[in-house]
Amino acid sequence: MIATEIEALFAYTSPQRPSSDDALYSVAYRLPASVAPLLRGKRVAIVDDVVNAGSAVRATFGALVEAGAKPVAAGALLVLGEAAHPFLRQNGVVLESLAALANPL
Repeated sequence: MIATEIEALFAYTSPQRPSSDDALYSVAYRLPASVAPLLRGKRVAIVDDVVNAGSAVRATFGALVEAGAKPVAAGALLVLGEAAHPFLRQNGVVLESLAALANPL
């Protein structure tokens, strides 16, 4: 709906099986093969409903970079805690949200 509202291209990633190494953030996401070439060289935003540990954002970031896209922004309805912030800042991605709550876990 956001892409439609701003008249932008929409793409999605889907999770793959987690790796067997039990590492934090070990999930991988992929773009549909038909969509990945359309993103090469494009500045993109990652949109999620809730960002907590940031696993989905990190995995989507990886899939986008692999496709040749440049993630520059991330948006969420809700951000829980600060876990995703260092990764996003380190990679030059601005995170915007409608609400933010502490995550005491």
